[in-house]
Amino acid sequence: MSRNGARPRLGRRRRYDQKKAVEALRQTMLTVAMVSFIHYKWGSPMPLVFQCITQPMNMLDAPLVKIHFFSAKPIGKLARPWKAPPNPLQEMLGGDKEDEKAVARKQD
Repeated sequence: MSRNGARPRLGRRRRYDQKKAVEALRQTMLTVAMVSFIHYKWGSPMPLVFQCITQPMNMLDAPLVKIHFFSAKPIGKLARPWKAPPNPLQEMLGGDKEDEKAVARKQD
């Protein structure tokens, strides 16, 4: 542990940001692989076009990009740890209500 209290926290932030960057990269590579397979197997160009439009838009909305590339302060919605993006299937099935109850039980 260092004399300066800010250094360990900076290291944790760096590790957290690196972890989130690796997760985003893996997700992007998986999506590219799946879309490329669809294009190769069935010759459909629409998934490629769709991904070429949505991937950059999703990247611009990511907290990691906003903080590191656009110099936004990590306050409010950009404060770490970041919430996972909502899962539409889970919302449709009502799974997020159970998660909120579990979190409430842990906090009590």
